[in-house]
Amino acid sequence: MEGGFDDTVRATARSWREEFPGHDASPVLLFMRLGYLSKRLQLFHDDVLRSHGRTLTEYQVLATLRMNGAQSPTRLNGLLMLTRAGMTNTVDRLEGAGLVRRRADGADGRSIRIHLTAQGVRHAEELLLDEREAQQELLSGMGRSERRAIEHAIASLTAAFDGQRTPPGHETRRRRRRRSR
Repeated sequence: MEGGFDDTVRATARSWREEFPGHDASPVLLFMRLGYLSKRLQLFHDDVLRSHGRTLTEYQVLATLRMNGAQSPTRLNGLLMLTRAGMTNTVDRLEGAGLVRRRADGADGRSIRIHLTAQGVRHAEELLLDEREAQQELLSGMGRSERRAIEHAIASLTAAFDGQRTPPGHETRRRRRRRSR
């Protein structure tokens, strides 16, 4: 990437060297790039899904159900990191569009599972294939080894996040309040 965001990263690196000599700025720069990439990925998904009239969350629910079969709302919450309210609203919208249906769980009549309708299966497959095509186009300039290296680095960073609930040296407000009582 020439100019633009790269200029911002270079300027930040210079500022760190000047303001905090002897301190490695690479973590800050990496997180800047990840934040920028996160925003760009959101825009990428929005562009692909807009033509289908779907949001990223709706796409994720449909794709998860298509690839993994019917799920409980709790399981979907866990997989997609949504709030209960967010999941309920998303499923309500998809149900209103005729793409999913809530059914009582055969094993436990007290709980429900979210199922794709026949229309939902077709729509999910269309979304998955369009998304994959757009991803392929975006990554077409990268070789297989470069993609694997990125995949490995992201897996390592994900494992680092999953391995610790609170960043080192930081406490939640709740823990601090309990101790101060």
